[in-house]
Formats: sequence, structure tokens, C-alpha cells
Amino acid sequence: MKVTEYRSKRFLIVDSYKGFCETLKKMLQSRGANRFDVAYNSRDAINWCKNVDFDVILMGYDLGDGKQNGQQALEELRTNNYLSRSCIFILITGEMSQDIVLSAIEHKPDAYLTKPFAPKDLIVRLESAYKKKMAMASIYRALDQKKHKDAIALCNKHIENNGPYSNECLGIISRQLFELKHYDQALAIYEKKKSDPKCQWAAVGIGKIQLAREEPQEAKKTFED
Repeated sequence: MKVTEYRSKRFLIVDSYKGFCETLKKMLQSRGANRFDVAYNSRDAINWCKNVDFDVILMGYDLGDGKQNGQQALEELRTNNYLSRSCIFILITGEMSQDIVLSAIEHKPDAYLTKPFAPKDLIVRLESAYKKKMAMASIYRALDQKKHKDAIALCNKHIENNGPYSNECLGIISRQLFELKHYDQALAIYEKKKSDPKCQWAAVGIGKIQLAREEPQEAKKTFED
């Protein structure tokens, strides 16, 4: 993003430590950003998002209030449609563990940042996420509008053009097919991608289909695996 683009973006910074929030603001101000809102817990952050369409959210994983971590807050925002898919959501963690990654299979942030990090690390994540948002803009609009068939068609076009986000597009297609209850078509994608370490969503998808087909024991085994 250019400096002028940073100036046009509205940021929400969420962390339980006020000093860290100020540090993030200074990092972004060095790039020209000047529109900030701050929350120190998940509930205030969610209330902000009910009323404001943010361009970027930087949220700590451990919010210190003992109620919700940053990942759980993201899940609530997505589930209740308080967060547009055009918004960049970066989760900031004290450490990066497999548990954190696995908990985000259904509702992934756009990027992770592990403390401590330098300003350039934040900018690299923002630039990468912004590039992806631009490339996938029409797909994300269709998803926000719950236009499942349009989203599938746009994803197929991205894949046919050898787009850089083809794996994500496959995941989106399969989820739209699931929403349309085209379980056989969705399952074909999940089965093909379930062994790909970059597509852990496929195994989750198989379990969800088993639940939808009232196969609880099979679903239980899938999720345990």
C-alpha cells in the first residue's frame, strides 16, 4: 500500500496492554496511517465492529480478560457477519503453536504476527494481505452477499487462470457447495485435498458432511484424527 492508502484506512487495534497499542499506532503512523480506534478487550472490539466497517484489525491473541481470546473473537465476528471479508484481520500472538493454527481452520485470520516483531514485519504482513484482498475482491463480495453460486463461478475462474490463491478458492468452493447441500461435490474436493498439509480445512469439511448426513460416529473419528 502507498502512504496515501494507509491514510485512507481505518484501523482497530485490540490488546489488553495500552503500551503495546501505542507501539502499534506508532508503527502504522510511520507509514501515514492516522485513523485509529482502540479496544482493550474482546467485548469492546466486537461492539466497535457492530457499528464500524474497519479496513484493518490488529488483535492480540491473549486479551487478558479470561473470556475470549483473539481467535474466539474472530469466530464471533465472522459468525455474526460483523466483519466484512474485505477487512484485513491480523492475529498477534506471544508464541506460535500448532494448537493456535488448528483452532483457526474454520475462521482463519489473514496473517499472524509473533511477538516480538519489528515494524517491517507488520508492514510485510499488511502488504501481503492487502495484495490478496485486491486479487480476491469480487469473490469476497459474493461471499459477504451470500451469493454462493457467484462465489463458486469466480473461484473457478481464478483457478482456471492459475491464480496464486487457487487452494483457498478450492476451500471456498467446497464450503459454498456445503451451504447449497451439494455434499457429494463438496466431498470430492475434500477427499482430493485432505492429505495436503496446506489444506487442513478438507478434513474438517469431511467431518461436517458426516454430521450433516447424521453419521456422528464417523464424524467423531474424523475430528479426532
